[in-house]
Amino acid sequence: MKRTLYLMFMICVTMLLISCQKSTEYAPAEITINGETYGTDLTELSLMNLSLTDSDIEPLKYMTNLIYLNIGYNEISDLSALSGLTSLENLFLAENPVSDINALSGLVNLTTLNLERTQVRDISALGGLANLTILHLTESPPISDISVLYGLFNLEQLDVGEGQISEAQKEELLAALPDIWITEGY
Repeated sequence: MKRTLYLMFMICVTMLLISCQKSTEYAPAEITINGETYGTDLTELSLMNLSLTDSDIEPLKYMTNLIYLNIGYNEISDLSALSGLTSLENLFLAENPVSDINALSGLVNLTTLNLERTQVRDISALGGLANLTILHLTESPPISDISVLYGLFNLEQLDVGEGQISEAQKEELLAALPDIWITEGY
């Protein structure tokens, strides 16, 4: 009986060690994007207007200390490389063909998010971003449902394009967040 319990215990410990080894991914000290090398300990990075693609930004997953990231004006449509960058406070994605922002749902420290001139229609992934204070959506497609914003009590500024949200949606948002500043266009 003792031997069986001991063997079961050792199997559990071994399985735990194996799962820990599999989940621990090597994080390099430097990454290379578009021929440039960057230390993974940086807190700010701007890679704006470099024609970057989804595969080009894959190494960003190692830059977990980033607080500010500007990858606007590129060719990025997949944001999954950003999903682990939970220290991010300012993220600029303007003028990218991105439509799915679900990868941003865990970035709970975001205070500023720029989605101008993207293809984003569904912003439901932003529901858990309680620290979000500024959201830019100007010149993107109409937003189907803005009710997710009603619970973002720190949201102070929403920039939308003319006609991007309906008058009824604006009134509902102002009722939920009376101090929000909604701008249309520039």
